[in-house]
Amino acid sequence: MVNISDSKPPADPRTNAEGAAAAMAKGRNGKRKARKAKPAAAPPKAAAPCSADPAPSAERSSKVLRDLGLALIATMAGVLVTWVLAPNQEVRGDQAVRDDLKEALAGQPPLRPHVIYDLDSTNGSIHAFAKPLDEATQAMLLRIKSSNIEARLKAHGPLRIADATGIRGPRTQSLTRLRISLEGNRTKPVQIQSIKARITKRSEPWAGALVEVRPQGADETQKLGFDLDSADMEARIVQDDGTFGTQRYIDVKDLKLEYGEPAALIVHAVTATCYCEWVIDVTTRSDGKVERQTIDDNGRPFRITAFAHRYESAFVWRHAPESGFRTMPPTRPADG
Repeated sequence: MVNISDSKPPADPRTNAEGAAAAMAKGRNGKRKARKAKPAAAPPKAAAPCSADPAPSAERSSKVLRDLGLALIATMAGVLVTWVLAPNQEVRGDQAVRDDLKEALAGQPPLRPHVIYDLDSTNGSIHAFAKPLDEATQAMLLRIKSSNIEARLKAHGPLRIADATGIRGPRTQSLTRLRISLEGNRTKPVQIQSIKARITKRSEPWAGALVEVRPQGADETQKLGFDLDSADMEARIVQDDGTFGTQRYIDVKDLKLEYGEPAALIVHAVTATCYCEWVIDVTTRSDGKVERQTIDDNGRPFRITAFAHRYESAFVWRHAPESGFRTMPPTRPADG
């Protein structure tokens, strides 16, 4: 018995022909697509010779390694050259700078000085005048109640001095004090070998007038000193009691200054005999060359006057019983 649900209808010839034609067309299209796709597969085929013959690849690898090795050697050589030569180049650069500085300083003095008069309240304030004070100025001094008289007396051209003898006894020497700042001005250290005073003018002490304010404290600054009445003008150590020692200042104090290095000097100059104009001569040695440099008051000499034996007028500041100036005898005060 035939089961109808499992049976298939008979094949249609036309349907079979169409299927065959479609199959053939599909086959032809597949072949055409395969032929068109062949160029895309070319890259894998291009690598085939490499896998087949390893010699060219080994040569290229060897060349790459050689190139890398040469580059590494060149880099290391450059670093080594820089490491070896850079310090020498830096030294040559520093030397060139020093040579230029040395040439620039050749026409300049070995020291750069800065000088000021440096009497202060610890030295007192004594103003000496070459000419007598007029009556109006004398009356003004007796009238004022302030010891600050610098501006009031300036028009009369006073010379400020101090008492060099202080409490040691009768007043015999006057004092002027300078503060000198020195800087080395050579590429090699400047050794100071001598410091001497030199008188440029000497005359009688000023005897016109004397106006004095007594000192108000003690001065503990270490100093060097010049005795302008001495035949030996070399700077000496000033001792604690104000007297000059026998040793030269530079024998006690080693003064050697590098370029730009500062040194401060406190200078005391004393005289009992004259109105003096004077300068300081400093002898230096640097790089085998000895030079002498003169230090003055910005192109003018320093000035000092001794106490005169007699003044036309004299005034002293008193704090008691009432503050103010009082007249003194016209002769030089022997004990202040």
